[in-house]
Amino acid sequence: MHVFWPPPAGMIAGHLSADTPLVVTLGAPDVTAAIKWLEERNGNTVFAANDGAALAALRRAGFRTVLIPPALPEDAFEAPAPEARVAARSGASPGDAVFFLFTDSHPDLPMIRCGVPTRLCTAGFDSPQWPDALLSADVFVHLRQHLTPALAEASARGCAIISVDSPEIGSVFAGGISAVLVPDGDRGALESAMREFSASPVLSESFGEQARLAAAEHFDAAAVAVQYRELYDSLQRS
Repeated sequence: MHVFWPPPAGMIAGHLSADTPLVVTLGAPDVTAAIKWLEERNGNTVFAANDGAALAALRRAGFRTVLIPPALPEDAFEAPAPEARVAARSGASPGDAVFFLFTDSHPDLPMIRCGVPTRLCTAGFDSPQWPDALLSADVFVHLRQHLTPALAEASARGCAIISVDSPEIGSVFAGGISAVLVPDGDRGALESAMREFSASPVLSESFGEQARLAAAEHFDAAAVAVQYRELYDSLQRS
């Protein structure tokens, strides 16, 4: 039995043919519940489209996993209207960079504020403030080792990216070109990257455009659908 978790979103399904073999879908939001469900049914393949952290937990439990990047609709790659961006940046000084900090917790928040003249946003991905906070940001600081829908959306909107370096992140973003990748836990490297972006709006714009191009290549719904189809086909042959 093959288990796909979570099931493909509607924008993906629209790119798949009618005979695509969706065998079982599991929509449990809790990884522990998902593992229990799988163990009870002897599932032999777990597929998560956009949650690398969940995949890591499932791998530790002994399940075979496949990661396909998050998928975004076409309008996610559209440049925001200038007037909307100005409104979202209300309160930020014209010369200041605005950084969006995205992390599981904020133990590094005092550190990265020190000596870096920026405005920081920390709205959660599901919070009502998320759209405006993302719209206001020049640089998205992603302190997770896994691909996330938040990182996909921020890069699609043209934010410059600073991220923890990992094979998963590096499969989408090229260090020094479409993102600045820093070693996990290296506070000096993180602050240095933030200082560089804070000092150069042109650098932020350049990295933001490269991030947007990387997002369009990897997170476009049609491109992700191809990966779904290839996975399904390979499972049917196995």
